Amino acid sequence: MTFSKLHNDSRFEKEEKDFIGRMYEIFFQIPGFLKSEHERTDAIPTLRRIADHFEVTDNSIDLLLTVMAADRRVPSFFVRRPHHQRDPLTPADPDRPLAVLLPGRM
Repeated sequence: MTFSKLHNDSRFEKEEKDFIGRMYEIFFQIPGFLKSEHERTDAIPTLRRIADHFEVTDNSIDLLLTVMAADRRVPSFFVRRPHHQRDPLTPADPDRPLAVLLPGRM
């Protein structure tokens, strides 16, 4: 299922389609945000920080990170530690902070 199929699905109301559109936009903004936060703070933001930045729920960010991990077209940048609420993302290689893996990819 793709974002465009979801967005164009007649079963969804306008409000739901607007939300799908917003998730699509955030999907492509997350890697840049993670990179800039990591460069600025030398730490990877928590799910809460990412969600607050994009003004969505933790669950929405969790879902988007899961989709990123499953999509082979998305470059890997972070390793995900789903059971760590405080630090769910971590750099794969501390010596290469710009080359960290997306969730689920090793």
